[in-house]
Amino acid sequence: MRKSRFLLIERFVLEALGKNEKNIMQIHLDTGIELGMLQNILYALVDWKVLKRDTKGIYKVRPKDFWEVDESEFSLKEELSELIFCFLDSYISEQRGNIKLQKVFMTEKEEKLFRSYMISMDTFVEDLRRKQAFRVEDSKKYKDTHVVFWGMGRYRDIVDSYLSSI
Repeated sequence: MRKSRFLLIERFVLEALGKNEKNIMQIHLDTGIELGMLQNILYALVDWKVLKRDTKGIYKVRPKDFWEVDESEFSLKEELSELIFCFLDSYISEQRGNIKLQKVFMTEKEEKLFRSYMISMDTFVEDLRRKQAFRVEDSKKYKDTHVVFWGMGRYRDIVDSYLSSI
């Protein structure tokens, strides 16, 4: 059966695997996903030919041309919406993480200043990503990865987007 897109939990497992080969216990320790659920996720990913499982129980991500998953309809907007929704749900229901949302008026000068801070944040986060590629820390687990997002939008644009979706 062809699947139209990955769920957040399936992407989490795929990202945790990356280019590595791992057994179910290593994936469990890396993601923190309960073993029964993880087993079901891995079974589905193998069934869709996204993962390959060898006779020793080692999982590896296959090249995309093998996949029986059609990601062409999937967009970055959908992924971000799902991730942000889950982040907000987790924050609101369990007070996990840190989030700030403010509605403020800005002069043109203040907006330029704020945009320069966002550029600094972009640079900082990109620098972290570059550094992590060279770090070899076996003690780091994928489940401990931080999700960071920032941005700014005009309130009217947000309201217009909302109105166009209903």
